[in-house]
Amino acid sequence: MNRLANCVSCLMAAISLLLVSCEDTLPVVEEDPVVPYFRNNPLPVNCDSLRVLAIGNSYSIDGTAYVGELMSATGMEPRRYGVYVAQRGSSSLENWRNILLSNDSIWLHRAAGNISLRKYRSTMRELLSQSWDIVVLQQFSKLAPYYDSYNPCLRELVDSVRSLCTNPRVTIAWQLTHTYDRNSTLNDSLAGDNRWLHIVEATRQMVKEDGIDVVIPTGTALQIARGTSLQTPYDLTRDHTHLCYGVGRYIAACTWVETLFKPTFGISVEGNTATHLLTDAELRDNAQSFISDSSVPVTEANRDSCQWCALEACRHPYSLR
Repeated sequence: MNRLANCVSCLMAAISLLLVSCEDTLPVVEEDPVVPYFRNNPLPVNCDSLRVLAIGNSYSIDGTAYVGELMSATGMEPRRYGVYVAQRGSSSLENWRNILLSNDSIWLHRAAGNISLRKYRSTMRELLSQSWDIVVLQQFSKLAPYYDSYNPCLRELVDSVRSLCTNPRVTIAWQLTHTYDRNSTLNDSLAGDNRWLHIVEATRQMVKEDGIDVVIPTGTALQIARGTSLQTPYDLTRDHTHLCYGVGRYIAACTWVETLFKPTFGISVEGNTATHLLTDAELRDNAQSFISDSSVPVTEANRDSCQWCALEACRHPYSLR
């Protein structure tokens, strides 16, 4: 009887060891990049209003410039939303961390909507101490492919947003920036798809480690568009760096609306009727540029293609499928 008990005991131990061994050797399944990644707070859903603050530089302006036109085409009342931008040219995460620690006065640029704020000009600490629903961060384009340039400044900014914002459910978003024109002198050893891939890998690592709730895949949408009939001789830029007026900025705005506004208001850019003829200011700027033929208007003929690029990027933020 004792022998039988010992045999049973040995058999159970062997089975347990085998199960543990199997668990240890199971392959790690990566998170599906098709689904937007949410870590701490999901995006606001089915709300009456939305307040968005983008903290960055001229790429923040590029991304948000046409958001108002897309939202107007939906019939959404401007008093229900507001997109504001705190921007300084070429500013990195480190620059914004330093600005946050200083007493510098910052103006907020209103990109879309007209929902009111308590303060439009003040220190960054006071501007953050308002009831934002979403705060969007990004890295300076030159440093975007290199994750080791993000911290400790990114984590300090994330902590500051969460501690200062009066909305305890504030969502922290990240703009995955676009790459330069492949012939730009600003490219270092990285250009084109290779540069985009490094930005994607840095973004994926950042999302896993730094408390970012959701990614706006602007750079992916533009990289997809560069492989379509929308492509221009300067990779959809107006100066080898910034997005071209018309289709470039329109694709970026579609990506912002689809990522941030769809969950809240239940609207998609798919089928949006907004177009964009180049404004007098844009035409003047192009005329003064050393690549004056860089911008392309958004028309009924190319509008759907622009929207498709944004929709594909939102479905697959880290893929050029």
